[in-house]
Amino acid sequence: MSQQNAIQTIKLQRERFLAFSFAMADLLIEVEQDGRIGFIAGACRRFFGEDDASLMGQALVDRIAGTSRPLVGQLLRQLDAGRRIPPIEIAIDRVGSGPEKALLCGYALPGHPVKYMTIGAPERFRALLSQNEDRDAESGLHSAESFAERARELIESADDTTGELTMTFMELEGLERLERSVAPQAYKDLISEVAAFLRLQSVGGDSAGRLDQGRFGVITGSGVDASRLASGLAEAVPQARQLTVSTHSQQLHAAGLSPDKASRALIHTLRRFQSEGLSDAVRADPGSQFRDLLQETLKGIEHFQEVIERDRIALAYQPIVSLDDGRLHHYEVLARLHDGASPYEWVTLGESIGMIAAFDLTICRKALADLSDRSAPADLRLAVNLSAQSLQDEVFLDAVEVLLEQYANLRPRLSFEVTESAEIKDFRAVDAAIQRLRGLGCQVGLDDFGAGSASFQYLQAFTIDFVKIDGAYVRAMTDSRRDQALVKGMAAICSDLGVSLIAEMIETDEQVELLKRIGVKFGQGYRFGKPQIGRPTPPPAPAAAATAGAPASRGPSPEALAALRARRRRGASDTWM
Repeated sequence: MSQQNAIQTIKLQRERFLAFSFAMADLLIEVEQDGRIGFIAGACRRFFGEDDASLMGQALVDRIAGTSRPLVGQLLRQLDAGRRIPPIEIAIDRVGSGPEKALLCGYALPGHPVKYMTIGAPERFRALLSQNEDRDAESGLHSAESFAERARELIESADDTTGELTMTFMELEGLERLERSVAPQAYKDLISEVAAFLRLQSVGGDSAGRLDQGRFGVITGSGVDASRLASGLAEAVPQARQLTVSTHSQQLHAAGLSPDKASRALIHTLRRFQSEGLSDAVRADPGSQFRDLLQETLKGIEHFQEVIERDRIALAYQPIVSLDDGRLHHYEVLARLHDGASPYEWVTLGESIGMIAAFDLTICRKALADLSDRSAPADLRLAVNLSAQSLQDEVFLDAVEVLLEQYANLRPRLSFEVTESAEIKDFRAVDAAIQRLRGLGCQVGLDDFGAGSASFQYLQAFTIDFVKIDGAYVRAMTDSRRDQALVKGMAAICSDLGVSLIAEMIETDEQVELLKRIGVKFGQGYRFGKPQIGRPTPPPAPAAAATAGAPASRGPSPEALAALRARRRRGASDTWM
């Protein structure tokens, strides 16, 4: 190759790399070993208010706005060869105006002392940023929930080429005390620098989260020694030496489980770890608590599978009646586990680990078997609970359709109650699933209406046949005009939509009369019969029920009312019970 051709090839390569760089950035910066700008090209005036010549030789951190300066400084100091800085939103100190928002990325090449940075306009990447909105406001790290989701993504995307992933919990004891004793900006700077350290240690530069004020989590790859994170933090962030730093590491795999099940087990454990907090007994070693919770979850998964595979589930039946004359309308099917465990806790575990569809399908099979029994009354009708998560599972829907094909004559006598225990993410898909079940001849309704924050949103999004009012409203309404008004409003909405309304947890004659005046047609509760395991039997007549052990009280106590309203704020928890 001639010298001229060699020069042309080098120029072409340079132009190619510049084109690649500017495809994702507006500004390219080389930062020398001493932190000064050695090369800069691109939209300098847009971000800094100056041209490239005037910026050469300036310290980059001096041109970063004060709020972002500790973070950027720490990132530059810790950016080792082969590591990268993921997209981070910062503020630049622009001449002649206020701080200018920008998106910073960076990389360090092995064998090169300079750091390669890119800056882009955030609006160009707004869609990318919006996917990561669930962040801790102070640190910019993942929140507890999105950190768990990030762990799931990493586990499920792992393959034979992926190194061992390790999750480390880091407890910074004394952080609250430090916040009270130093200037607000000094505290913010410390959090920014801790966040920068964790980001750079994490897989992909964005696998760290803040789980609580003084508790952090970070997922590292095989190239990071998780046991040295505490000492590494003390070296990188001198202010952290005022704190007592403890860590516990856990490999992200679970023997015998698929990646999906393993990730779900981990997420379930993380959520419990976050919600329960540290007990005094394990505060010195938070990892022991997480380890115990994980083992408990793994045992729970094994037991859950065993319950389904060995059919250790019994069905209990509770009547739903017409409030006008007390006649039986249908029964709700409720799960009972042979070992006496709480069905709700099992359902929550099943949803967290992605196994609730198998549980729901088992209940459907058993309910249809009871309906088809020769000794069952010809007019017997049953309602089965379905997790919203199951309705978002195509395999489950296909299995239910096959099952219903086997019992074609029983479809009009089987209905489904969709619960709010699992979050609904795709409203269109769930409504399509509901219409698929309705198209097969089964009615579908919403359970515990009013207990969750999205109840009215569900009513707007789904075409359904009936709604069940959460029992907290019913039990409180005899002593609360406010709750009466709410139930009356629900009844009016359902009437206008042509949707039947069922009230649950009815215990007294006074409640029955109030509900009838409001316009509620159907009811369920101890007033008409408790759930009974075994063959369903018709409830006693209303007058007899009043003397057969139904509570005579006029309503719950003030303490009970407070508990009911707290339960309503948390969401329904009596499903399947």
